[in-house]
Amino acid sequence: MRKFFSSITFKIVLAIAVVLAGLMVYSAANPGETSFIEKMLTVVAAPFQGIASSISSSVSTFWTNITSPHRIAKENEELKAEIADLKNQMVDFENYKNENERMKELLQIKEENPNLTLVSADIIGRDTDDYGTSFTIDKGSFSGVSLRDAVITPAGMVGVVTEVFPTSARVTTVLSTDLQIGARILRTRDTGVCGGVTSWALNSTMKLSYISRDSKVAAGDLVVTSGASGLYPEDLILGTVREVLSEPNGVSLYAVLETIENINDIKGVYVVTDFGVLEE
Repeated sequence: MRKFFSSITFKIVLAIAVVLAGLMVYSAANPGETSFIEKMLTVVAAPFQGIASSISSSVSTFWTNITSPHRIAKENEELKAEIADLKNQMVDFENYKNENERMKELLQIKEENPNLTLVSADIIGRDTDDYGTSFTIDKGSFSGVSLRDAVITPAGMVGVVTEVFPTSARVTTVLSTDLQIGARILRTRDTGVCGGVTSWALNSTMKLSYISRDSKVAAGDLVVTSGASGLYPEDLILGTVREVLSEPNGVSLYAVLETIENINDIKGVYVVTDFGVLEE
């Protein structure tokens, strides 16, 4: 401490303090010369102001360097939370949108077929090697689905339930050779049997067999279920006639049918669990 009081630094600071004190006393005693004194004080204080400013800037920079990583990390976490929330909102929006579309489809089918009792189902599995001849849905016996129930879309019939589990079911489509459905040509009223042909499934076509030789069936005719077996509702659209050919035996005709839509593109279906006649 004694060394400090005898040092050059202390003497300089003391001298400056004495000068400043003297200037302040002089300024108080001579108010008319305040402007000159203020200038002198400004000149003397300028170096100290620079030092103070430098110290303040250094402290500010130091504090910013300490706090910035924490602030940025906090902002990143907040942004991540906002992004996650937006993603969840998008998922909810898509679910609501899909549900709304399904409800519109269901309403459309019910308006056109008021006697049908329907269960909405999503397709959850396909066999990539069967060319659209089967798929699995997410509804089973717990939802009222039974063997031989017809499976439809708003466009028409696409298959039949052939295996049932508690929470899922397997559907054999109209393209399969395992399925034979009584059918009727809507315009001519001629009947036949609709079924798949192995080599045709890849092209989404099937065969309408046992058409009378005298039939006036033509390309573009609509083919629907006949309902004759009592297993499926009548008048569900099966497909449209692409061309009409003679059977090799020459006794009858057959038609190549195009499916009502590409079965491999279908995402959801409706299972007909009942189609009783409405009471008047």
